[in-house]
Amino acid sequence: MSRMALTGIAAGTDLVISYQGGAGISAWLEDANKHWPYILRLSADPERQVITIPCSALSGFMTQHPGHRFKLSLSADNRRLAYAVSPGIFPMKTAGVQIEAEDGIAVFSGSGEARDFQAAAPRINSGNFEIGRGQAGTFADIDRLPVSTLVIGSCFGRSIFRSDAYFNPGYKKYFRVARTVFHNSLISLFSEKTACDFRKYPDLVSGDAGKYIEPEFRKNLDEILDQENIQLLVIDNYMDAAVPVIRFRENSFFTYSKYFAESVFKRFFASCPAVFPGTPEHAELFRKSAAGLRRLLDAYHVKNVVLIGGRLSRYLTDEDTGEISAWDGKMDWINAVNAAWDTADGIFLKEFPGAFYLDMRNTRWKSDLRSPIIGGASPSHYQSGYYRELFRQLARLTGKAVPAAEGSSGEGAAP
Repeated sequence: MSRMALTGIAAGTDLVISYQGGAGISAWLEDANKHWPYILRLSADPERQVITIPCSALSGFMTQHPGHRFKLSLSADNRRLAYAVSPGIFPMKTAGVQIEAEDGIAVFSGSGEARDFQAAAPRINSGNFEIGRGQAGTFADIDRLPVSTLVIGSCFGRSIFRSDAYFNPGYKKYFRVARTVFHNSLISLFSEKTACDFRKYPDLVSGDAGKYIEPEFRKNLDEILDQENIQLLVIDNYMDAAVPVIRFRENSFFTYSKYFAESVFKRFFASCPAVFPGTPEHAELFRKSAAGLRRLLDAYHVKNVVLIGGRLSRYLTDEDTGEISAWDGKMDWINAVNAAWDTADGIFLKEFPGAFYLDMRNTRWKSDLRSPIIGGASPSHYQSGYYRELFRQLARLTGKAVPAAEGSSGEGAAP
């Protein structure tokens, strides 16, 4: 990784930060908490080697996001650029904004108290929703196993189809996962394509981002269905309950997933409005997108749809000790996401009244302190039995006998 130094700072009507050792850099402020989609694009002059921030713009930006802390971020050649703040530059205060060096990074802090974006957003009444076929019946037109399956969603759906001992070692007898579309909002998938070569950004073509980011740009569910003989769609609405979408163009959206939250590409989201789950605008966009998915599946004769009715867990368990604890400090977020998830599932089932709904809203299973899923312990990562129970429900829908040993597990802790 390239490295440079911030060497000086001056404030007047503009805040001017000098640097050395960088060429052709881009600069922006991003929320110190990567999950908040708030970004201010800055002007960098490679000849003078200065970054200029109008104090009025800085003050206005910080006022819009009270209580938030923003770090100065830099990139060169579309790669994140490391830098170090020279001694004696910070701390300082200008335009009502405190600027300090933390672990060598410039951090900007305003006044006020930060609010959870979902708690602050206008809410809609999620209410109750009708479940269509639910657990009744079996899949249509399935005459042999394994069933060719498309998964759209998150670890709530995809982790059912893992052969690790913790999950479902025998799932491949029943299901063949032809393709996984991972961590994408339906709103993004059914919006207009964006003319951008994402392959120019190393952090979007490496690791998990490299596996899953393509549909965000190509919006190519139709191509996937055209290439694969899909018999079953398994989908969960976690992403449309938990993360906002970025309106990049009038009718083009990006999911603010962890891949964008960690990428230098996020600098292009500056000045782009975010639409948050649980709001009327998000609900209407989601309804249109679910309708678009229904039309697309009809066109490719996909008759079997399973919606995973997952929710974030309010409790964490240590299976080695049997200790159970609440997710203290995260309960407001958990409740907000679960309410938005109710809304999304209700909208989806109205568009897909024939979908099978695997209702795990009140499951006895809890978050696992030692979850093997990337990210470890989380309200979204459950005990082994959760994924095994879902697998057994899915496998029964094939109409084939499910041996007790397939995906079997203990009873789990009492709720």
